[in-house]
Amino acid sequence: MKTQKRKDWWPKKRVTAISLQKQGYSYRAVGAKIGCGVTALGVQKLWKRYGEKGTVETQPGRGRHKATTEATNSRVVRLSLNDRKMRAKKFNAVLADVGGSVSDRTVCQRLVRARFRRTDSSYSQNVAISVSESTSETVTMGKGAFLMDSGSIETVIWSDESRFSISGSDGAYYVKRQAGEECLPACLTPTMKHPLGVMVWGCMSWSGVGRLQVIDGIINSTEYTKDVLQPKLLPSARSLFIEGVLFLFQQDGAPCHTARICMKWLSDKGIEVLSWPGNSPDLNSIKNLWSRFKHPISAKHPSNRQHLIEAIISSCHHVITTENLQKLVESMPRQYQAAIRARGYLTRY
Repeated sequence: MKTQKRKDWWPKKRVTAISLQKQGYSYRAVGAKIGCGVTALGVQKLWKRYGEKGTVETQPGRGRHKATTEATNSRVVRLSLNDRKMRAKKFNAVLADVGGSVSDRTVCQRLVRARFRRTDSSYSQNVAISVSESTSETVTMGKGAFLMDSGSIETVIWSDESRFSISGSDGAYYVKRQAGEECLPACLTPTMKHPLGVMVWGCMSWSGVGRLQVIDGIINSTEYTKDVLQPKLLPSARSLFIEGVLFLFQQDGAPCHTARICMKWLSDKGIEVLSWPGNSPDLNSIKNLWSRFKHPISAKHPSNRQHLIEAIISSCHHVITTENLQKLVESMPRQYQAAIRARGYLTRY
């Protein structure tokens, strides 16, 4: 049974109760005269506290102490004003250097209390993508056999392509701002019409990150087989799994991936390809991996194509940890169940 939280009396009510008690009224009589839910037991406790403390004021120090001081709260606000894109983990790293230690949730709460809001500085539009019934059924029937088996998940190589540009991520840019700061230069992110960038193919598994391949221009099935699968997939598998372990290879349903020449090469090498619908929700662990090191790449401020490629390789092998990979892969059963409940439409993943 949930207990009701005790409410303190108003100061005027306390003074009245003490005055009536001094006049010789009983606890029950005092409660009846004041009314408003005042009980004889409450009057008795108030009279006892008055006799011990000599005052009817509420004593300080009740309740849980705050995790941060006013100085720490001010420091969090200053850090947010200096860097509108700073994340909660970076706040904690800075606070730890000066002897503070708070959770990410506490940092977010302090920023909300200071009337900061997390908004998109690039003002990108949300686009709704329709998903057909056949795609939803394929998602339900095609992936469940292995996704519900954690042992199979650990032997899957997930692959995907992603674009990186010298101006940073091609997606949304989020900043922390207060009311009236929509047009403040610090809260806006400049964009370029055609920024210099590269397309990268990569792969990962539960145990590590595979090799990367920079893709020049539009790639066909022959180039995909010759320039990506042959030099990158097999060496990645040898480094990610011990010899003799059979693995599953995941790739999306792009035409160059499912072409006859590509599928024949995979079959000749004895590589089992995971069944994947052509138009499906992005139930792929590597999608979240790309976003993990796009921010560190932007922080390096690459000025040309070569510096951008070096920043991608460095971030891939130094920012991402094995723990990050395992969490991403282990979340796949939950993503799969969420996709089933949403019938292939949008989920929180």
